[in-house]
Amino acid sequence: MSESPVKPSLDFVGNLRSYVCWFDQALSADFCAQLIASFEQSAHLQTPNGRGHRAGLENSSWIEVNLTPVADRAFIGYFYAQIDKYLAEYNRRLGLTIPIPSRPTIDDLRMKRYRAGSDDNFEPHFDSHDEKSRRYLVFLWYLNDVGDGGETEFCDLGLRVDARAGRLLMFPPYWMFQHAGLPPRSNDKYILSTYLMF
Repeated sequence: MSESPVKPSLDFVGNLRSYVCWFDQALSADFCAQLIASFEQSAHLQTPNGRGHRAGLENSSWIEVNLTPVADRAFIGYFYAQIDKYLAEYNRRLGLTIPIPSRPTIDDLRMKRYRAGSDDNFEPHFDSHDEKSRRYLVFLWYLNDVGDGGETEFCDLGLRVDARAGRLLMFPPYWMFQHAGLPPRSNDKYILSTYLMF
């Protein structure tokens, strides 16, 4: 007779902080450095976002590149494999009765740069609303260490996650997980993100 899996306690599952997980060294330092170098060599693909570009983000600003239209199939496939691997680990940690499902659709892969010493940041927000309401799980990879500032702050959960090269941050995109990308002070911050979508 096989043993039943151990169910997580209600204190764990009922605590919203339990749904914010990160995994160090999900991407190698070399790969992160290559992504940053490619970003910096692709000025023609970079677009500003935040203030003056999106309503409701008057206190935010950053530069981004949508990688999906320009990336090859192998690159996109690599991130699908990352998502499968870490979704399984996320489900293992949570231990919910019904695991969070995988789907064949992800949102665009977007790389962002926040300049140190500027007012670049992403004000408190959540990620699933209006035309983006099909999103159901955030995948955010930090591509470099930020020595001072640059954390992701979960405003109502009393939680900050440091930017560390290769770290993957996962959480649901809903209003209970309002978060901010704090301004980097010591050096520029680079991230790459996408979402699983229903």
